[in-house]
Amino acid sequence: MTHTDRTCPACGRAPLRVFAELPGVPVHCNVLYDDATAARSASRGDITLGFCDACSLVHNVTFDPARLSYDQEYENSLHFSPRFRDYADRLAGRLLRDHGGADLDILEIGCGKGDFLVLLTAGGANRCVGFDASFEERVNPTADVPGLSIRSEFFDAETHRERADLLVSRHVLEHIAEPTE
Repeated sequence: MTHTDRTCPACGRAPLRVFAELPGVPVHCNVLYDDATAARSASRGDITLGFCDACSLVHNVTFDPARLSYDQEYENSLHFSPRFRDYADRLAGRLLRDHGGADLDILEIGCGKGDFLVLLTAGGANRCVGFDASFEERVNPTADVPGLSIRSEFFDAETHRERADLLVSRHVLEHIAEPTE
């Protein structure tokens, strides 16, 4: 096992122990291409997994956010799966119970198409705002959900000062090169 001089992006300690290397792999696993030629020309990058002995984070030390494109071609929804829907239903129920259930302001960073936020609106009892750069407004299955709005942009704490009783950020950490910044 080799070490890298990179510090851990979560706790700031070094070195990270490299335990796996995969060169030249597609940077997105959630894009469906129109044909084989387009798929073969997909953006590629290296995966070099490093382990932090201090906080146990596993991090791709060669992660390059410039290679990524979170546009409308990016498809990450799992709500077609009955097992995932059951998990999401239980998680939403638990979060609502733990935070008072109704009259909540909820913000989700990386909300995808808003499927989880639909559950958190609790039929209009809560106000939910989602942020996701891959959200396609013209194909919006959640447009008529009371209490829900989704913004097709990255969340930026400097420009978005929404009050939130509950902040949700599922499936996002692995997309952030420097999570403490």
